[in-house]
Amino acid sequence: KSDFDKSLEHFQEALELYRKIKYKKGESSVLGNVGVIYSNKGELDKALEYHLKALDIHSKIGDIQGEAYVLSNMGFVYRNKGKQDKALEYYSRALGMFRRIGDIRGEANSLDSIGALYYIKGELDKALEILSKALEIYRKIGDIQGEANVLDNIGGVYWIKGESDKSMEYSLEALKIDRRIGDALGEAKALINVGMSCLTKGKLGK
Repeated sequence: KSDFDKSLEHFQEALELYRKIKYKKGESSVLGNVGVIYSNKGELDKALEYHLKALDIHSKIGDIQGEAYVLSNMGFVYRNKGKQDKALEYYSRALGMFRRIGDIRGEANSLDSIGALYYIKGELDKALEILSKALEIYRKIGDIQGEANVLDNIGGVYWIKGESDKSMEYSLEALKIDRRIGDALGEAKALINVGMSCLTKGKLGK
């Protein structure tokens, strides 16, 4: 059995227990986690099915934060399905809820996701505007992993815009943070962006 399948078994047991004792918040949390597992397995329709069940319960019990996180996860699923407008709709709904309850990290994560979507859609100035807001919040709350991720996203946008100097500046800043915190995946992403900027500028080998 894969780790995913083992996790699903454990979550299923927990789900039955929560339903038995009628603990709705626990039930909705488990349903959301099952949705995330199916999303990671690439079973996107199944993921949405569980996220919708979780969303329904969060909404009924008035758990706005839980609702916002599920909406965000649904945005991620729609993004992976290639439905960018639908993803944007869900990320935007999540953003509104995070702002309403003052969840600043949730707000920054939503802005980062929305900015990345505009990047994919080719609306680069809009992407920069939103990613810059996310960067400001990550710095304010001291979330350096979030900061590194958004710096790299901004670097990628500037590269697409043909502004290699700006792209390299942001990607190098991301690279420094990734190395400091030991984020190998982030480091690899930043290195690719730096390499692409160098290639564009004709600086390779110097």
